[in-house]
Amino acid sequence: MDCGGVFVKYVLFIFNILFVICGILLITFGSIMVSTIKDFSGVGETFTANSVAIVILVLGCIVFLVAFMGCCGAIRENSCALTSYSVVMLVLLVSQLALIIYVWVDHVQIQHSLEKIVQTIWDQRKTDALLMDTLQRSFKCCGL
Repeated sequence: MDCGGVFVKYVLFIFNILFVICGILLITFGSIMVSTIKDFSGVGETFTANSVAIVILVLGCIVFLVAFMGCCGAIRENSCALTSYSVVMLVLLVSQLALIIYVWVDHVQIQHSLEKIVQTIWDQRKTDALLMDTLQRSFKCCGL
């Protein structure tokens, strides 16, 4: 393999190692969210924090597995693993573009949903101050 090929191989490996670490961090963050989600259990149906935590866990697992496949394919110079890695990366790129378009088109509804969640927590602050205190601590705002 020539010098350029070796360089690309190690750059791909290093970037995928960074993404493996990011995947592990996402898995850790999602696990922490799942374990502390009980703080917001009084909000009701409007708050889908449990779903968000599960999505973060799944995303972390996907990032970890794809990056690990990229690491193995790069170091072993396995064309099958690198082809699979490329296809998965293309699918992820298209999915991200679709998500960006969805958020851009539906941003008013998303903002309305978030406002509704905060309003629900605010309305319940007199009966359950823990919810608002937890929200304020989470976002490091409102004097806490």
